[in-house]
Amino acid sequence: LITGDSGTGKELFAHGIHASSPRARGPFVALNCAGIPEHLLESELFGYHQGAFTDAKHSKPGRFQQAEGGTLFLDEIGEMSPSAQAKLLRVLESRQVDPLGDTRSIHVNIRVIAATNEDLPAQIKAGRFRLDLYYRLNVYQLRIPPLRERPEDLEPILTSFLEAARRDHGCRIKGITPAALAILQGHDWPGNVRELHNVVEGLTITCKDEMIQPDHLPASVRSSGSEESNGEVEKMSLLAFGLSAQEMEKKLLKEALDQTGGNISEASRLLKITRNTLRYRMAKYHL
Repeated sequence: LITGDSGTGKELFAHGIHASSPRARGPFVALNCAGIPEHLLESELFGYHQGAFTDAKHSKPGRFQQAEGGTLFLDEIGEMSPSAQAKLLRVLESRQVDPLGDTRSIHVNIRVIAATNEDLPAQIKAGRFRLDLYYRLNVYQLRIPPLRERPEDLEPILTSFLEAARRDHGCRIKGITPAALAILQGHDWPGNVRELHNVVEGLTITCKDEMIQPDHLPASVRSSGSEESNGEVEKMSLLAFGLSAQEMEKKLLKEALDQTGGNISEASRLLKITRNTLRYRMAKYHL
């Protein structure tokens, strides 16, 4: 089980585990549990047999079968519905999948790596995550700290991004000056490694020099909320955080609920939405 804030690189770590294991020659199959509607998740995971439902004109193997001999990476495992959690637990215990519409169980030989940015023990206490599934997944837990807790990693990560940019796009940037690096190390990086990658991608377009200087860095990184020479406050780009629309919405909802002590009426006023809409979105994100 890999835990850590959004954008810390959990899937990259899972790739690294796979690549350095005896299963490296097998496939690495990834699935974002939050990105698949609940009614489709079972068929995505376990597959289906021809004729299982109206549009099932051909049999389709699920992700468990596709990962045979390799690794299945289940991202955002904390977003999985209770019914899907129960079916996943059964497969992990029996190592057999039952495709929809098929009368045969299929044995699978795979490693399962799960990842989450949720506090699963808290989810268990709230009744939103199964304790038995948590124990089954948490054989070994790897916590990836946020980028702000490991500023010494900034330079090697940035260097690897630049090397990839030079290889793929012919980027002219060769490195970063100590002054610019110090600014990066002082930034809070709420979007973690994903945010850093977005910053580097932007620099490959805007920086025309071989070394990154402080004035090449985006305003949101140089100084959040700093004033420009004309006295106006610089606007921070939300895109710089490297978060998806769903992640941004969830963080916004959580902040409003924290500020109001969980008061639905007050939080809905802050967010300028109805209470019913807020309740729907709270249920959607398990808040």
